[in-house]
Amino acid sequence: MITKVMKVGIISRGDYAKRTIAIAIAKGEYKPRRDEPKIWFESLSSMSQVLSSDNQNLLKVIF
Repeated sequence: MITKVMKVGIISRGDYAKRTIAIAIAKGEYKPRRDEPKIWFESLSSMSQVLSSDNQNLLKVIF
């Protein structure tokens, strides 16, 4: 079985909004590095809810 690595990060909702606006093509103030997470969660709790066993099984089917 092939293992895929997905980087995730934890960031506040406000900081995520600022980051998203700065990354926007229109502003172009910030270009994310290749090694930065592509998926962000507001807390470890929200991440654990999204990555529950049922959801992990669903992700395996999708990918």
